[in-house]
Amino acid sequence: MTRSKLKEERKVCTSEPSAEDKKSALSPRDTSASSASPRYFLNDQGELAINVAGARRVEKVFLGSNRQSESTTYENTSLDNIRHAQLVRSLPHTRGKGETPEALNLALDGVEALSPRDGMEVMLCSQLVALHSQSMEFMRRGMLDDQTTDGVDRNVNRATKLLRAFAMISECLRTYRGGGQQKMTVEHVTVQAGGQAIVGTVSKGTGVGNA
Repeated sequence: MTRSKLKEERKVCTSEPSAEDKKSALSPRDTSASSASPRYFLNDQGELAINVAGARRVEKVFLGSNRQSESTTYENTSLDNIRHAQLVRSLPHTRGKGETPEALNLALDGVEALSPRDGMEVMLCSQLVALHSQSMEFMRRGMLDDQTTDGVDRNVNRATKLLRAFAMISECLRTYRGGGQQKMTVEHVTVQAGGQAIVGTVSKGTGVGNA
């Protein structure tokens, strides 16, 4: 996405929706009727736009929620735009472009639903959204009519690989959020006759005759 496109996406639209826009608010292509909400939309000139609330929402999501504070703003930054653009272009239905309000809002909603807290989580959450979308696309292709058995197998195999990667990234995110610590709790211990159970730290001596 070019620098001009990035600026265009962050363009603030302050005009109120016209009566015609309100009348056609249910149209899938028209989102200008809800320009007060923090989302991308097409303005009256048909240009891609986003209001101030939407721009701040993009910054908060794609920079990590912990990076946004009451006293600090990140308006018109490039990092959040780049991360957003990378994700949008990776979604199957965008075909590597992703310059529509629907695609931009979908990517934004997907990452926000996972509540990333910092830059690392932003990247992991973005990968999860992309992997989910791509795997579902291959699963959809596998169910299309008039396919050969080989075609079905190829699509299912690709979906399976993506879902494995999804599970791996999910575990990475879970481990990262938990600080990499694992806790094991023993709920039941059975000791056979003649055996001995020890609870606590057991150390082995190093001297001669120690056991």
